[in-house]
Amino acid sequence: MSEKEYTKDQEELVVKLLRIDRTDYYKILFVEKNATDVEIKKSYRKLAIKLHPDKNKHPNSAEAFKKIAKAFEVLSDEGKRRIYDQTGQDPDSRGGGGGGAAPAANGFPAGFGSGQFRGAQMPQGFEDDIFRMFFGNGMGRAGGPQPRVFTFGGNGFFPFEEVPRRRPRAQQQQQQQRQQQPFFEQIKQLLPILLVFVLPMLSNLLTQRDSTSYPNFKMQRKDPYTVQRATPNFHIPFYITKDSYKSLKEGHKLSKFDKFVENYHISSLRDSCEREQNHKNRLIDESRGFFFTNYEQLEQAEKFPLPHCDRLHEMGLL
Repeated sequence: MSEKEYTKDQEELVVKLLRIDRTDYYKILFVEKNATDVEIKKSYRKLAIKLHPDKNKHPNSAEAFKKIAKAFEVLSDEGKRRIYDQTGQDPDSRGGGGGGAAPAANGFPAGFGSGQFRGAQMPQGFEDDIFRMFFGNGMGRAGGPQPRVFTFGGNGFFPFEEVPRRRPRAQQQQQQQRQQQPFFEQIKQLLPILLVFVLPMLSNLLTQRDSTSYPNFKMQRKDPYTVQRATPNFHIPFYITKDSYKSLKEGHKLSKFDKFVENYHISSLRDSCEREQNHKNRLIDESRGFFFTNYEQLEQAEKFPLPHCDRLHEMGLL
């Protein structure tokens, strides 16, 4: 009897997935119901690599692969996920019959032919990541944005084919509405985004420009920085040299310099706070393993101190 072409871990994963109800999408992807889009995509990516029939030779790996692809298709789509959370049913089903295909006599879902099968359709754009993982960059997208369907046979992997995807009616209506909106109406909708991103950039540019004409300062008293000043709004103390004080006073620039120091200090606090928050998020992600969460590590990560963010909270800026 020939040796198995798949490992015990591969077999256990396939069997475990096939035992899960076909519409229990969160359990299929091993994620919580409040999982973020990033967590869902990360989990799906790991499972896809382990279950891809070209890598996992278990006879039922194709069925398990189709199962995770369907789960990801639903949970990665905001509209489908909302419907699924409300009903617990496959949002693509008709008449409440649920999604997926019924099993056929050969043990595969309906639509699987003898000797070969057509795998699950992957969400648009994401299949390129999987192709690159297995086959490098040689398989680029051909043509337009159509999704791809895997086709496998008894001899392994055959070329995939392009299958056009129907755009949901709601998306078509939204696109038509956007096209009909006047130009100024679209600008009005983009205005909040412009204010959030463009204004801080302009502020930083102005701050950098002003800093070239201002003297150095310290937030702590240290020779020769012995002249104490305070920022205008938050009264943050800082120190400059006697020569700098004399020069700024003669040029009538003291008030502008005080404001510059305040803006510079707040900008530094924001940068430090962002780094602290990113590091905390990384610690939280690391505490969540593939199959289970290390709650002790998660508790420590959630307690990670954010002193600069706390300072911004105290100032009412966060």
